[in-house]
Amino acid sequence: MKKIGNEHGAALVLTVMIITLILLFVLMLFTQVTNTARQVKTTEEHLIASHIAEMGVDYYQQLVQESVPNQVSSVEDIITFIPNPTGDSLEKVLDDEGLYKFVIDDITIDDSEDPISIKFSSKGITPDSEFSIDDMEVKISTQTE
Repeated sequence: MKKIGNEHGAALVLTVMIITLILLFVLMLFTQVTNTARQVKTTEEHLIASHIAEMGVDYYQQLVQESVPNQVSSVEDIITFIPNPTGDSLEKVLDDEGLYKFVIDDITIDDSEDPISIKFSSKGITPDSEFSIDDMEVKISTQTE
C-alpha cells in the first residue's frame, strides 16, 4: 500500500506554530498596554503637580493680599504683615497622608520703589512628580487713595 500525501504530524507542527504566533502577539500587546498605562500615570502625576503649583501661586497671592490692610503708610508696615518675609519656605499639605502639597519658597521682597514687589516660587509635589513655577510676583502699593 502506497501512501500518497502522507501528512502525519503536520497538524501538530501547524498548531504549535499558530499557538506560538498568538502568544507572541499577546505578549507584544501586553507590553504595549503596560507601557501606555505607565505613560498615562506619569503624565497624570505631572499634570496634577503643575495644578498644585498653580494652586500654590494663587494661595500665596491671596494670602499676601488678605494679610496687608488697605490703609498702609510705609514700606515697613507692609513688610510686617507679609507672610514669611524672611524668605523661609511656606508648606501647605493638601491631603491627610501628606503626599500632595505645595511649597512656597525663594521669597524676596523688593521695597526699593512703590509698589513693593514680592517675588516667590511655587513647587507642586505629588508622590511621583514635582513641578515648579518660578519668578511669580505680587505687588503691593503703599500709596493711599
